[in-house]
Amino acid sequence: MDELNRLFRNRIGISNTDKITFEKLDLVLEKTARAIPFENLCVVGNRTAEITKENLVNKIMNHNEGGLCYELNSIFYLFLVENGFHAALVRGVIYDHRVSGGV
Repeated sequence: MDELNRLFRNRIGISNTDKITFEKLDLVLEKTARAIPFENLCVVGNRTAEITKENLVNKIMNHNEGGLCYELNSIFYLFLVENGFHAALVRGVIYDHRVSGGV
């Protein structure tokens, strides 16, 4: 089992022996949202780092920090891939008609 997989499971409270299936994703997402906060402390503290697997594992798993959407989505993507999912990262833009453009 990959280190990220083991650490992620430990952080969110899922056994290393549990098989992650599509039917269990709602539970995995809920546990992830409860265990890993959305926060911007590194940005405020000017302690940002390149988005790599190693940096994400170090920040979110080893130092028990949270992160911004691009960090949380990336580490969750890596976790899904480690568990046999054919996941893909996509980019989204919010469009607000009241301001005639993206937000």
